[in-house]
Amino acid sequence: MTVNSPIRPREPAERRGSGPRVRRSPVGAKLTVLLALAVLVLLALIFGLVRGLA
Repeated sequence: MTVNSPIRPREPAERRGSGPRVRRSPVGAKLTVLLALAVLVLLALIFGLVRGLA
């Protein structure tokens, strides 16, 4: 029991400290994927414009 007791209070503490990122909700996952794709598309467009102008 001494091994399990210090581990249990740490789990909710980590969840509270990191915030909603630890909670794996399907909406949050979709938003993160969409944001990542949007950033990649923006970077590709900017890179293409810079190459076209140069």
